[in-house]
Amino acid sequence: MRWIVGLLLVAAALLKGLDLYLHPASVLADSTSQHLLPLLIGCELGLGLWAITDLHWNRLRVVAILLFASFASYSLWLALHGAVSCGCFGPLKIHPWWTFFLDFTVIAGLLGEYFTTGRKEKYDASSTVLAANRLSLIFCLLLPIAITATLVWRIVPQANSSQEAFQTVGDLVLLQPENWVGQKFPLLSHISTDLSHGNWVLLLHRHDCPKCQEAVPKYERLAELATPYQIALAEVPPYNSSKVTHASACQTGRLSGQREWFVETPVEIQLEDGVVASASTELPFLTVSHVGQDRTGPVHSHTVGTTDQLPLNSRGPAL
Repeated sequence: MRWIVGLLLVAAALLKGLDLYLHPASVLADSTSQHLLPLLIGCELGLGLWAITDLHWNRLRVVAILLFASFASYSLWLALHGAVSCGCFGPLKIHPWWTFFLDFTVIAGLLGEYFTTGRKEKYDASSTVLAANRLSLIFCLLLPIAITATLVWRIVPQANSSQEAFQTVGDLVLLQPENWVGQKFPLLSHISTDLSHGNWVLLLHRHDCPKCQEAVPKYERLAELATPYQIALAEVPPYNSSKVTHASACQTGRLSGQREWFVETPVEIQLEDGVVASASTELPFLTVSHVGQDRTGPVHSHTVGTTDQLPLNSRGPAL
């Protein structure tokens, strides 16, 4: 059983670790996963390697029983709530019911081995064996620590040396418009529309975002009203291959496709001569403008909304 346990844990850890390294944005939507997933990967890898070495297996077996029991409980919870994948093996999509039965089978095997083979262990006290055991334990400890540290470094937002307003997460550029209020709009050179002069209401949107599909027509109607702000729509890549938006009085453009951007959409940004006056995912200009009614007075809406990250496919922490 120790080989089965060890190989399962090592495989799950390596697959999740590789997937997280290649797709760091997978945990940006969930701050809990951002902190716990690298730690879980390191623990799975360390315990898996330890099981394979056969050091203190009788004691480790009890830990393995409890660990797989927690995995089985989580898989069962996912299955009952209609999840299509448990996320246990990174990019491999496995239904939670399958992982639940796998975990249950491993638990049954461990319990059977525990009660049939006894609890005592025999140790070889020779200096050579003891030295090898120490080296094995050090390896089981240091490798997971190194991998965990690498993953943490990979997914933690880092300041972009070329643009202080941006942060990078792996190969992604993380945009947090709510932090730009009172500053020069950092995307001026990255949007195909000139927004450096005058008062603008800019909507960043994606073609495959349902909320964006509802918001874009409303801003198009606003552009036909008398408001002190000009309306601009900027599409975030990947672009719609067919069209950007319907013909309207809006200025339409695109965010540069030369980078990968991570930003929640739709997000409304109000600009005054190139300076960010407000930024919010609550789309306040729609509320204060009363879409469909004419409006001649100035717009006063400088409340910065609290932003959640762009929803992504979450990856569960269970095996």
